[in-house]
Amino acid sequence: LAAIVFLLIYFPTPKNCLLAMVPFFTGLGCYSLFGILFYLNFSFIAVIGLIMVFGFSLDYGIFAVRLLNSRDAQWFDGVWSSITLSAATTILGFAPLLFAVHPSMQHLGQTLFLGGVGTYIGTVWGVPPLHNYFHRKTHKASR
Repeated sequence: LAAIVFLLIYFPTPKNCLLAMVPFFTGLGCYSLFGILFYLNFSFIAVIGLIMVFGFSLDYGIFAVRLLNSRDAQWFDGVWSSITLSAATTILGFAPLLFAVHPSMQHLGQTLFLGGVGTYIGTVWGVPPLHNYFHRKTHKASR
């Protein structure tokens, strides 16, 4: 709830708050999809991992929405490169936990790895099209 309140303070419109949360929803969806397909165990450690996914997914979402709202060409490539590098290090950093012997470490690795992949997908291929859709819809309504 605190994160949503901070998002509402940072972004004055609810549309931008929802856009900033898209990466989390796709990360949660990716984890859920693979959990169903491969019968992954859901545990308390997975809940802790999803809280961590929520944290870094909000970072990606805020950076992407802020960039798309500003349309600052000077920072455009740099922000996307930074998000990509951050996601790559997060995903590759948690990948070894997938092969851990201890079940708690495996659950954490599965959650953070799959959540990270879904978060990146949502940030790069989810936020920009949705932003353009909302922008076009708002622009047509103001005419």
